[in-house]
Amino acid sequence: MAKRTKALCLFCLERYTEAEPLFEALLTADVTPLALQKEDEEKQRENVIHVKAGDYYHAAHTAWALGKTDKAIEYYISGLSIKGDTRANANFFDEDLKELRAIGWSEIDFALIRDLINRELEA
Repeated sequence: MAKRTKALCLFCLERYTEAEPLFEALLTADVTPLALQKEDEEKQRENVIHVKAGDYYHAAHTAWALGKTDKAIEYYISGLSIKGDTRANANFFDEDLKELRAIGWSEIDFALIRDLINRELEA
């Protein structure tokens, strides 16, 4: 948990080279599910999927910011796969929109990345 928080803070501070190894470590780490009641197992599973896909998306954002386009596309596709999605739709970046805009990403960036992801998925 602390590693995830630190990586996100470093990303928001635009300290990408410091954030990158933390995000990469998270990609191989297990996600600890929320401690929920037995009847909430589905919520627990959804949380683990959401967190793990988020790790891939944040690692991808970081790779993109560092100019590592191929790595970024690979991570975005992995995140989509975990969630069971087959395309990066128009709302793909909505969850991180505020943070990405704060560091200077524009609609052109979002459209370009979505297009690259979808082209790779269609290949």
